[in-house]
Amino acid sequence: MPSSKEEFIHIIKSLINQFKNEVELMEGYRLFWNKDGSVRHEKIFQILFNLAMYFYFKSENISLIWEPKAGRGNVDFRVSATTLYEADIEFKKSENFRIKY
Repeated sequence: MPSSKEEFIHIIKSLINQFKNEVELMEGYRLFWNKDGSVRHEKIFQILFNLAMYFYFKSENISLIWEPKAGRGNVDFRVSATTLYEADIEFKKSENFRIKY
């Protein structure tokens, strides 16, 4: 269980970066493209992230919930450690102008 907001954020960022590195280095990116070169639907990214990261988050006592109904609309994932710490994870294509790293 994270003991502070900073630790909670650090764990989440570390796990997301681990996922990103594995996708890039282990050629997981191949799963994101159709044979004709077009990008597959965002749902594919979400499924892979959920499958790959669920138990990592669980091992840190952080709940990973896919597509909860958040107050401002749907988000891709909600992560939380009790009611003290919550964060949303949203996937965007890299060409999206609102992307934040």
